[in-house]
Amino acid sequence: VEQGKTFALSNATLKPANMKFNRTDSMYEMILGDQSQLMPLENDSELQVRIKLNLTKISALEQMEPKKFCDVIGVVKEVSGIVELTSKTTGETLTKRSVTLVDDSNCSVSLTLWGEKTGFVTSSEGNPVLLCQGVRRGEYNGVSLDGTRSTTYQLNPDIPETKSLRSWYDSDVLNGNVAITSLGGITSPGTNSGENRVRKTVSDMKADALATLESGKSVAYSTVRARISHIRTGENANLWYPSCPNDKKKVTEDAHGMWRCEACDKEYERPINRYIVNARIDDATDDVYVNIFDDQGIAMIGMSADELSQVQHDSPSEFGTTLQSVEGKLWVMRLRSKEDIYKDEKRIRYSVVDAQPVDFASESKILLDEIKQYESSR
Repeated sequence: VEQGKTFALSNATLKPANMKFNRTDSMYEMILGDQSQLMPLENDSELQVRIKLNLTKISALEQMEPKKFCDVIGVVKEVSGIVELTSKTTGETLTKRSVTLVDDSNCSVSLTLWGEKTGFVTSSEGNPVLLCQGVRRGEYNGVSLDGTRSTTYQLNPDIPETKSLRSWYDSDVLNGNVAITSLGGITSPGTNSGENRVRKTVSDMKADALATLESGKSVAYSTVRARISHIRTGENANLWYPSCPNDKKKVTEDAHGMWRCEACDKEYERPINRYIVNARIDDATDDVYVNIFDDQGIAMIGMSADELSQVQHDSPSEFGTTLQSVEGKLWVMRLRSKEDIYKDEKRIRYSVVDAQPVDFASESKILLDEIKQYESSR
């Protein structure tokens, strides 16, 4: 079977789709058996065959639930080099590559290619149009796209959307007529990333999040410049949880000292601790409690949850000193605001999806730009 070719299929079984594994929006799927026949059609160019696409604009990804699958088409703006990393569970060496896509919703998003598919796009030269079918909506640094084994890609596919994007990119983007909003993490001066570059006060962030969620949207994103003023600790405020080395789910210790993961039905001699910190951040306008998860916790505390757990065990005084050293530091944080139900009452939960130490030179340039914009609008 070759992608892009047309085949005649007979003696297959038609059944309702198992939506747990089906990456399309079709209500049915075909299963091939021993008696099934799959024959390539030699003159397929004469057939009017068109694949049904359910394309999602990049700007709409913010409102899509994480881990949902979709089809996305965009212009390749940037391509990173190949990065190697080691799987914590298998020890296997993995490779990945990041591709930045933009579309005519004036937004960009980072797509991660894995394994052999890192060779599908190697350069942004010529800014080709890339069609991604069955790609997963991720939430790394805010909003991202993750390729999977079943994801398929096409460069410059012969569809109307390709011509439309090509015309938009050449006439508007290359000529600097539009500002592109990045749905990813924090950006700094010198990058043209629209709202993602705007620093809001904590007070404005809370008001904007409330207005966005009340308008019917499921999630809101903002970037703030704030300090950590307090980290919750104690019996009812765990800084980390014991996680499964395989799927990061919470594990429980049994009577024999083994750690069991109900999700993957496996036992481990020891878990991997992962941060789930609840902290108060503030600026001159207001304060708010936010959740800080593992990647951001490592960056902000300066060590892994396993390492901090060992410090707490070996020296409680040093543990307290370590947490005190985190409080008071100023950060630029990308926050996700999402409505939640707690004890039958609606509330807004705020989570840090990216955090960078304040670069005072860069942040000063942003403040100067804001002052110029304010003066020009008067």
